[in-house]
Amino acid sequence: MKTIAIIYAFNEESTIGDVFKATSRFVDDILVISDGITDNTSDVAKVQAQPSSTTS
Repeated sequence: MKTIAIIYAFNEESTIGDVFKATSRFVDDILVISDGITDNTSDVAKVQAQPSSTTS
């Protein structure tokens, strides 16, 4: 069984990296939802993301 963290982020560019690092210790995957942001939250989250295994 996999554990997934769902994080809603709105203009959290300065903190999303720390949240990602702290959360990744406890879960298998992280889903960041960023709707209507005006900063680089999505870009920072993409940099922090680790490739996960893919299922064919």
